[in-house]
Amino acid sequence: MICTARPLPERSAPQRWLDCTLEEINAGCCKSVPRATGAPGRAHGTDAAEGASTAARRELTLRVAPGAAAGTRFVFPGQAVGKPGPSPGDLVYELREVKHPRFERCGDDLLCSVAVPLHQALTGAVVAMETLDGRMLRIPAPGVLAAGAVLRVAGEGLCGKGDLLVRIDVHFPEQLSERQRGLVRAALFLPAEPSAEQAAVVAAFLAAFQDRRVGWASRNPKQA
Repeated sequence: MICTARPLPERSAPQRWLDCTLEEINAGCCKSVPRATGAPGRAHGTDAAEGASTAARRELTLRVAPGAAAGTRFVFPGQAVGKPGPSPGDLVYELREVKHPRFERCGDDLLCSVAVPLHQALTGAVVAMETLDGRMLRIPAPGVLAAGAVLRVAGEGLCGKGDLLVRIDVHFPEQLSERQRGLVRAALFLPAEPSAEQAAVVAAFLAAFQDRRVGWASRNPKQA
């Protein structure tokens, strides 16, 4: 028996939970759930019901549509077990989202956090991350990225309907040497319009920094 979602006006406690991951909800899926008896009945929902139960079939199939909301209920009339009265009650499953290690759902939007090193947050970065469906996404962020800033990528939310919201988590170095602290201060205190002498000193320093033989531009900041 296959059942699709059926909204119910009554919000009584569900008999059973149907746990789904965000990946399953994003793509849509069919899930088999146990059925205790072979009581006759027919499931119905927003789409036409398919199949009927028999004593020989001990599983029910639920069709979860892409983007289904938490709390969506699936109803199998007459399939409940242990209900008093002349006929069994309805068997109800309610969709429950499994907590995801990286993504949080906000309607059709997806929210995640990405760590960005301090030097990239200050000088511009391309934020690389894996999407919910396994694709690699590169998000350009040319300006200064403040801690807690959110980058919005249109159309990369759940089922391609919502947006992807990327919260920036700026990763600070654990420590700096005295020389590194001095250079950071020098960079932040550099005038927007330096004098000719100041500009010449900065140009010489940057040339040394980027020199292929003695420079250190290609070093990982963690190794500095």
